Amino acid sequence: MKKLANILFGVFLAIEVVLIGAMNYLEKLAYKKAGVNHHLYFKKGEYTRKYLTPENIKLITIVVIVLIVLYLIITIKAFRNSRKTLALAGLIAIVWSGALGYALHSISISEKLIYPYLILALIVCIVLSTINIIINKKIHS
Repeated sequence: MKKLANILFGVFLAIEVVLIGAMNYLEKLAYKKAGVNHHLYFKKGEYTRKYLTPENIKLITIVVIVLIVLYLIITIKAFRNSRKTLALAGLIAIVWSGALGYALHSISISEKLIYPYLILALIVCIVLSTINIIINKKIHS
């Protein structure tokens, strides 16, 4: 079971890195292809009006803060019990959560055309990291 948990850890981490890499590539495409630029510009306005309202951003920020505190507790306990995979999964989740908190409130990131897609990708990374933590906690307990 521990081998399976380590394999899943690697697979989830690879998916997370590919997702963020895809956002970087999408940002480059936005300025090379007119169709991509138009689509991103249109969708950014639509998603910002519908989903990324100031109220929703405040709610997401509160959830991110709670998650960071929870991940910190899990990571500290994992370090104390010498559970390196769980501690690493916790640290990765803290990084993604911090990145989401920063992206939500950064003016420079909110001006990018990929802003709503970046927020979505970071949320998916947090969900994958949380699944990783749950799997590692279940396996090792």
